[in-house]
This record gives sequence, C-alpha cells and structure tokens, in this order.
Amino acid sequence: RSEVDAMKEEKGKLQQRIDKITKEKDAIQAELENTVKKSRPFRSAKLVALKNLQTPARRSYRSRTSAAANNTSKNADETFEEEETTAAAPPVIKNLLII
Repeated sequence: RSEVDAMKEEKGKLQQRIDKITKEKDAIQAELENTVKKSRPFRSAKLVALKNLQTPARRSYRSRTSAAANNTSKNADETFEEEETTAAAPPVIKNLLII
C-alpha cells in the first residue's frame, strides 16, 4: 500500500513539473508572438534587406521592363512574377517545446 502511495506522490510531482514546463512554454510562445507582432512595421524593410542578401543583385526596373517589352530576356516573366508576389512573413516557431 505504501508503494502505491509513493507512486501516486511521484506522479503528482511529475504532473506539477509538466504543468510548470507547460506554463513556461506558453509564456515563451506568447512572448515570441508579441515580438513578431511588434516587428511587423519593420518587417517589409527587414525582408527587403534579407531578400537582397539572399539573391544576387537584381536588374533595375527600367531594364526589366524594356527586356520584357523586347522579349530579349527569357526569364523576364519570371522576374515579374517574383516581384509581384509579396514576401512571406518570417516563420514563427509553432512547437517551441515538445514534451
């Protein structure tokens, strides 16, 4: 009988630890989401900077349009499609802590 009580006590302690860790995880998740929300106004500028770092120097708007008009550039249409699509937001870490 004392073994059962000891196991129940241990289970209770473990449950408290799980609850504590879950609370911490939720707090971190909320903080992360708030940080992302706060950085939204600067998002576009940051993404433009990131995009410029990730991609080679792009041709100017005038050269793209003239190339598209003359059909001299085989990937002019691709360039336009790439420019028209809005940059996605940085990925938010969904499952920060998996228990």
